[in-house]
Amino acid sequence: MRKSLALVLLSLAIVSCKGPDDYLEDLRTVNERDEASRRYKLKIDVYDAGQLVHEAFAGLSEEEVLSLSQLSRTIGWAGRVASDSEIPLCRAQAVSLTASLCARYPISPRATPFRVTDAEKVRTIITEAVNVIGKEDEFLTLESGLIALLNNTDRAVADKARQRLKDLTKVDQGPDQAAWEAWWTKQKPVILAESESRMRPQLEALANVKFENLKSGAAVAIFLGEHLRTADPPALRDITTQAVMNVARQVAVFTVQAGIRAQDSPEVRGAAAVAVADLPDPSLGDTLVFAVARERDGICRGRLIEALARYPRRETVTALIRQLEEAERSGDSSIPILVHRALISLTGEDRGVASEAWSLWMSREGKDRWP
Repeated sequence: MRKSLALVLLSLAIVSCKGPDDYLEDLRTVNERDEASRRYKLKIDVYDAGQLVHEAFAGLSEEEVLSLSQLSRTIGWAGRVASDSEIPLCRAQAVSLTASLCARYPISPRATPFRVTDAEKVRTIITEAVNVIGKEDEFLTLESGLIALLNNTDRAVADKARQRLKDLTKVDQGPDQAAWEAWWTKQKPVILAESESRMRPQLEALANVKFENLKSGAAVAIFLGEHLRTADPPALRDITTQAVMNVARQVAVFTVQAGIRAQDSPEVRGAAAVAVADLPDPSLGDTLVFAVARERDGICRGRLIEALARYPRRETVTALIRQLEEAERSGDSSIPILVHRALISLTGEDRGVASEAWSLWMSREGKDRWP
């Protein structure tokens, strides 16, 4: 009995020792891309993979501080799970975590228009940026990466490292690690400066594009997080931060939108409606209006109505009045109370719970309040 208790306590201690990078590694380990469907699925050979995802999101949500790399990877993996996971609980967690991170750090809406919005041009920019930054990461880590491998006991590994060094640097210092280290010490300032100059325009591009969808944004968020984990040049920290925040904000909004549209799970839709409190964004107004008209789950419908109170627009008020009309036809007594509160919050008026009174007010006065 004592032995069993000791094992339980030991397992709890091991779990409690996990940090952000451990949780993120779990997310990377248990998910794999299915080429047929082009979606990420849980690996069937990982025991209780879904539980690991759940624990990873729970652990990340409790972390007081995440580095920029960890934040970018967390947002990216949350977006990927929200897009592809077949487990509603994990998707609901992903939505909630993403919105809360936006509120905590904060990851704010853009203050300026996107420079590039054309989907084809954005795809070209992403491809070039990933290729260039990925290659430059090797320059930034030559000493700890390829040069360090020259003394590997496996000669095949050492030979491959030397060949890669020759390809990257266009010089050959032979198989001797000391010779390469001496060369690197002398050339490092120039090489790093040139490498950073090649990366800056790519990061600037990523900081100013409008992503096409959740999948592409999540992939870039994870890539940027891994890049920062590999190399974080101080000279590029300003533009790297801008790029991460631009990508993370869009991924967060896409993630909440995906949650609101999750037709297979009221649990996910409800979590997304609540998440709007942490992630107010103009683009979510249309999504909420569309969703509330089609929602049939009572609890989720109520949350969507409460979320709509954050979007003072003519379309919002009209959608809420329609909810009153539908409740009157169906005899639902709970929805009018929620709609009434939302309409008072939006308009500053109190026309009761009758749809006719609100429709009359809208036609006479309300229609002129918003463009």
